Amino acid sequence: MKQKILFAVAIFLCIILFPAQIFAQNPAIIHEEITETNLAKDVVYKCITRFTDVGWYKIHVIEGNIADDFIALEALTSPEGIGVGTTLPHMALNPKIVAAINGDFFISGESYSPIGPLVKNGVMYSSPTYRRDELAVFALDRHNIPMLDYWQWQINLQAKGKNFSLAAINKTSSNFDYPVVYTTAWGKTAPTTKIADIVYIVVENNLITDILQGPGRQVQIPENGMVVMARGNTATQMLQVLEIGTSVELVINSTPDYGTLKLAMGGGTILVKNGAIYPFTHNISGNHPRTALGFSRDGSKVIMVAVEGRTPASRGMSQTELAQLMLELGAYNAINLDGGGSTTMLARKPGDTNLTLVNTPSDGSPRRIANGLSLINNAPQGDLKHILLEVEDKNVFLGFGRTITVRGFDAYYNPVEINPELITWEIAGVDGQIINHVFYPSSTGTAEITAHYLGLSAKLTLKVLESPVELILPEPIKTTPEGTVPFIVYGKNLSGFTALIENKDLNLTTTIGHLEKQTFFSGPREGTGEISINFKGFTYIVPVAVGARRVILDNFESLTATFTSYPTTVTGSYSLDHTSFYSGTAGGKLTYDFTAADATAAAYVQFHGDGIVLETLPERIGVYAYSPTVSSHWLRLTVEDATGKSLNLDLAREINWTGYKFVETQLPQDLKAPLTIKRLYVVETNPAAHDTGEIYFDDLTAIYPHELPGTTYPVQQYLHDPQRIEAPPTDYIFTFSVFGSTTQKKLIDRLVVNKMKALATELAELAVFTGNVDPNILKDLAIPVITAGTGYTTVTYGNNIFLLLDNSSGGLRAHSPQQWHWLKEQLAQITTGNLFIILPRPVWGAGGFTDKLEAELFNQYLSALCAQKINVYVLTGGEDEPTYDVKNGVKYLTVSGTAVNLTETSGLENYSYLRFYVTENGQVYYQVVPLFPLNN
Repeated sequence: MKQKILFAVAIFLCIILFPAQIFAQNPAIIHEEITETNLAKDVVYKCITRFTDVGWYKIHVIEGNIADDFIALEALTSPEGIGVGTTLPHMALNPKIVAAINGDFFISGESYSPIGPLVKNGVMYSSPTYRRDELAVFALDRHNIPMLDYWQWQINLQAKGKNFSLAAINKTSSNFDYPVVYTTAWGKTAPTTKIADIVYIVVENNLITDILQGPGRQVQIPENGMVVMARGNTATQMLQVLEIGTSVELVINSTPDYGTLKLAMGGGTILVKNGAIYPFTHNISGNHPRTALGFSRDGSKVIMVAVEGRTPASRGMSQTELAQLMLELGAYNAINLDGGGSTTMLARKPGDTNLTLVNTPSDGSPRRIANGLSLINNAPQGDLKHILLEVEDKNVFLGFGRTITVRGFDAYYNPVEINPELITWEIAGVDGQIINHVFYPSSTGTAEITAHYLGLSAKLTLKVLESPVELILPEPIKTTPEGTVPFIVYGKNLSGFTALIENKDLNLTTTIGHLEKQTFFSGPREGTGEISINFKGFTYIVPVAVGARRVILDNFESLTATFTSYPTTVTGSYSLDHTSFYSGTAGGKLTYDFTAADATAAAYVQFHGDGIVLETLPERIGVYAYSPTVSSHWLRLTVEDATGKSLNLDLAREINWTGYKFVETQLPQDLKAPLTIKRLYVVETNPAAHDTGEIYFDDLTAIYPHELPGTTYPVQQYLHDPQRIEAPPTDYIFTFSVFGSTTQKKLIDRLVVNKMKALATELAELAVFTGNVDPNILKDLAIPVITAGTGYTTVTYGNNIFLLLDNSSGGLRAHSPQQWHWLKEQLAQITTGNLFIILPRPVWGAGGFTDKLEAELFNQYLSALCAQKINVYVLTGGEDEPTYDVKNGVKYLTVSGTAVNLTETSGLENYSYLRFYVTENGQVYYQVVPLFPLNN
């Protein structure tokens, strides 16, 4: 019989096998930025931001020279043992670690275990998988030569001339039908189980010291030994031979020989072998966050890769794209590791003593995993060799300060402490001074700052901007008691350039919590409050909510539910209990007996009538639950929304506590109120864990976010365009007018369209129409007309270039990726004159680009022309009349036409158009002109 282990349900592995792959070409790159940081003498961190025809990629790469005597690749596990899953930051506690990534796929449940093997210095910490031809293994021999392969292996327990085949070492098992060995690498104790006929065989120094039978035990694992767990016929056969005092030997055979290896760790398929993409033996389809490990042809360079995914900043990669990326990065051989929410990368930046999370995990924070890989810098601590200057933002406003941090490190990038009192400073390019390591400029321009320390020097370039005229606030704060949230305020000047304003330079007051540097600390008190900022006579308000509003739906002081079960063989009861409660005088008691069920079993607290109705949708629902014993059972909640959609939501995936504990579930926000809670229940999917028991409930609670007022953002008159004028200049040599949408939906729209056409004809000059434009309506105009939304092209009038682009699908790429490549070619040819970009929709705001990063990139390219003294205007359709904004020198104007949002009191005075003038010296001016002047 083929042996296998039935593993726990919660496995982060999706198996879709493809016998062959068709390797598509990588998408064309529109834009790419790469930053590099040395983490050690032979270790480099690269961050690649890539915008392509199919979207964004955020790629993190660590390259390390493992041929260097001081650089080592080592496996990481939880300090508490393999069986205790934890996050990568909690694994990477060695201060010599300079980089780390997550490792193997894993099984999770009451405990964690990697699916593949884990070998450290010739010791088998966890055995290989039975999926021998599907899941590959990375290994490093004692000469630091890497290898990728699919392992063959066998484990036997030998005693009295008999061989007992063992299923695994330090792996999670749901039923122990086949024996599993646990060593101290697993943890302090072997797994606890409720399986009735479970047998524990305790071995110390190759002698059986104890044999225990029965569930619910916490069996200590001997320091120089192991515990073998088995049940059923296999256990019976073993006990016929084994007894206390019997000499046993654990024999492990593997190909390759694990005893000759410095390191081995399991993974998924081999991605690349001998410089070519390898036929996938295991494929996780779709675009996801990805982690991979590769090596150069000579094996001296390790390449650790983490690709972000499931976020607007990075779409994730298919497995084929990942293989192509590894080839691109120089991998001659590469293996796929666990990805998705597990993808995590840490790096220790120069001069830092702590590791930094460099990627954004798709779950929002690092996930608990089974193991990881780290690069160790074993170089001895040396004397100070380098200093480095760091700031939070390289832009600074005139009249404000920028804190400069000085970090030191030795020749091997080990951090060295700096004495701030011994630093001296030089400033060139602008006037200013440095006080307590804060640079205060007194003139604008490019500042070159040099720090001198014990014969070493480091330089930093800052851009000093004109003073800000408005603030850009952080989002309203929602956090928990004793929570911390970054509180970052930016300023913006008349030219649209922004810079961080450090909180020490702002007049800040709080009514809840407090601020330290750039961080808000909520403190212990729940409730709402605000952070106010007084700036240039205006008061900005950022609302704050700490904690949440809780509404008790059932206090279990009266009987509001009955017992039901699935299947009918499950028996039990529901009643009030006045001895076990969290609050008040009673709690709900649910008893159950799952032992007669041979499949999934559940016991329900079924609420009376239609259930408990909630008129508004909460953020979370929770309940206090208490079980006298721990178990693998789930606690769940059934809800139904107004559309009849029913959901079973997890409150807890295991009952791993005793005493009352508040457990909760997040509600999907696409549910429609009113919401009805139908039942609470306990369920067990594994027949081997069926038992009898009881659980108590109290204070079923709906949790709502605090109602917050909107952010107060003063309407300021400071952000204006000095090129906007009231009367035409006398020396203009070129002029054109800009009109808005021509779509006719309201009775007034025909009047507006006819007026725009009449004005265009009367002015007898170039007319530009943006927004939703019907070209057929404009066919009878006997003047030059430029119409937005008709693809992309160029129109030139002397030194005035009009680039027509189409963002009607929500962005340039969404309309056509080729549009971006064409735009870059056009912009590269512009060296002088004025540039007018014509778009049907705005770039910013609710009606603008749906991809905010693409909008920022668009502005970045245009701003580069502004730096060459080219005037850049982006003219778009809109719904408000008119709007003006400026970002990094690029000016954005909207004009609405028939798209104006009219109110009951608004009329013809809300309609206007733009008239531009270009003077002899190339300056651009414009007027906002009423379509219907009041004197008419």
